[in-house]
Amino acid sequence: MNQTLRFEIIKDLAAAQKIWESLSPHETIYDDWDFRNTFHAYHKKELFFIVGYQDTEAAGLLALQYNNDQNYFEFWGGSYMEDNRVMVKPGYENLIPEFYNFGGTLGKPLRLEYIRGNDAYTTSLPFQDYKFVLPLKNFSDTNDYLDAVFSGESKKKLVKRLKKIDDLGVTIEEDNWADLELLINWNIAAFSDSAFIDRPFHKEIFRDLLKPHATFQARLLTFNIGGKKQAVTMGLVYNKTYASVNRGIDPEADKNVREYIHVKKVADALKLGGELFDAFVGDYGWKERWGCQKIPQHSFITSSTERV
Repeated sequence: MNQTLRFEIIKDLAAAQKIWESLSPHETIYDDWDFRNTFHAYHKKELFFIVGYQDTEAAGLLALQYNNDQNYFEFWGGSYMEDNRVMVKPGYENLIPEFYNFGGTLGKPLRLEYIRGNDAYTTSLPFQDYKFVLPLKNFSDTNDYLDAVFSGESKKKLVKRLKKIDDLGVTIEEDNWADLELLINWNIAAFSDSAFIDRPFHKEIFRDLLKPHATFQARLLTFNIGGKKQAVTMGLVYNKTYASVNRGIDPEADKNVREYIHVKKVADALKLGGELFDAFVGDYGWKERWGCQKIPQHSFITSSTERV
């Protein structure tokens, strides 16, 4: 097969969507056009979709945007995105380096982060961080989950802590969209200046993610504990994956509420037929301990405009 590629840059949104949909593997929420476009609709960064053609056939796509605030190219959708990749048709995987190579000729630095290592080249790129996922196929309920992850004295203590919350009286309300505002306020209170949801446009973006979408389902769980709302969690269900997007917890809530709501989110994922629970990037001291598998994420960062 002749694999010499001709590169073009697409900046038109409608044309970009057509190429995206033809090449996306539709594996994770980050492969979904509607999800990323919800971020793009607010930030409105200039598109630089690098398309590699063989003759007239689109063989691959490196979807970038120009961050004019920071003066570099980044993956389309911005810094919230994980599992980024060059999307290629089968048989073109060995040409993935050429897409990064061409990106190096655009005249500005590349800051491409959280790249999913699906091929020999991207797995050789510098390691950035781990993302964490919990396979659910072997669990019929959360008892199976806890049995698989914990044992002995540690499990006894965990069950006791979870029962302590149950004994306070718990009801879980599903999809009360107005409670997203509680999540936002509590999240900002907990993380202050580092709260991701407090960045420009992110409140509006998360509100829009709750709206009906053809390709994914939003999920909001409100935890009424002891007769009072004390936690709200947000998830997105896509292709049998339950993405645990964010949470907010009343600062006055019992410290054990954090692990309690995690168990209930896993229960919700199982109820909805989920086969994978996506806990996103960063361990934060608990994800691997709670049975999540870690998947390397890589980066490709240049400061020069020379071919790399």
